[in-house]
Amino acid sequence: EVVNKACISQTRMAIVDTVIGGRLRLLYEDGDSDDDFWCHMWSPLIHPVGWSRRVGHSIKKTEKNNDMANHPTFRKIYCDAVPYLFKKVLAVYPAGGWFEEGMKLEAIDPLNPGNICVATIYKVLLDGYLMLGIDGTASESDSEWFCYHGSLHSIFPAGFCKNNDIELTPPKGYDAKIFSWASYLDKTKSKSAPARLFNVDCPNHGFKVGVKIEAVDLMEPRLICVATVKKIVHRILRIHFDGWDSEYDQWVDCESPDIYPVGWCELIGYQLQPPVTTELESPAFVKEVSKKKRKPYGKKRKKMTAKARSIKEATKKVITPKTKEETKVTKKLPTSKSKEGTPTVSKMEATQAKSKTS
Repeated sequence: EVVNKACISQTRMAIVDTVIGGRLRLLYEDGDSDDDFWCHMWSPLIHPVGWSRRVGHSIKKTEKNNDMANHPTFRKIYCDAVPYLFKKVLAVYPAGGWFEEGMKLEAIDPLNPGNICVATIYKVLLDGYLMLGIDGTASESDSEWFCYHGSLHSIFPAGFCKNNDIELTPPKGYDAKIFSWASYLDKTKSKSAPARLFNVDCPNHGFKVGVKIEAVDLMEPRLICVATVKKIVHRILRIHFDGWDSEYDQWVDCESPDIYPVGWCELIGYQLQPPVTTELESPAFVKEVSKKKRKPYGKKRKKMTAKARSIKEATKKVITPKTKEETKVTKKLPTSKSKEGTPTVSKMEATQAKSKTS
């Protein structure tokens, strides 16, 4: 089961079509052959079959009416990926206090991963999963909600952005420069999620500002691009795609399966998107450059000039077998050495020998 890219509040049944270096090309089971979705096998966006029903997440019903394919025993034996193939999430214990519906927090917008926005918990699912919505954009029909696990490093307590000098995207109608959490909570008559509920562990990841990496474009996940680490806040990294405007930047966790070291694409055989240049190149020029980069199969023949071709044709003669008499005469003829020291027969001697035999 994978998130429905057309409606992120739902999941859809999908089939693994391609696996490249741990990255999966998934085909939606009820979609066309080109209706696909790319993600890593450890992505939090994919789950084993039955996950949505178990935790209470909405799933799009398939339009296909294949009884055998939907049979539980058939799916378990032949079709479904077993749960241990997926990355395990941190176990949570709600008995000691957990997130509640209506609590507000700060979250990375999945539809604009360069923004950290004011968000609200609309529904608490099982196994620690939460249904969130961005304040000012979430509709009452829950079509714009999205699912994050409570242990993910994509959600933060109120005031996180201000404390770490990050621009917070406030709800529509509010000015980011003068936005105040205290006044906003008072106006909406709501409360913020306690800071103790958030996962704040931070490993010694070793990333530094300015280092180059290869990163997935989360808005077009089939693309891996050349990128630079622009900012580091604890364990989250702000990634800038080389050659693109800052509005396309995105926040990712330091342990995200969507970032790779330089050279990963070449090693795996995956297409790396180069930085965008400022000069506009014509399609014909781009096509010609790609041709030059391709390695030719075998060695190309050297072009022969007209002069060389005429000399070669003049030297071609029909070779006839020698008679026994010619062979004997040739053996008896005295030989003279050329400058290189190779024994040769003079032209005069060869002519005289030929007249004798005739």
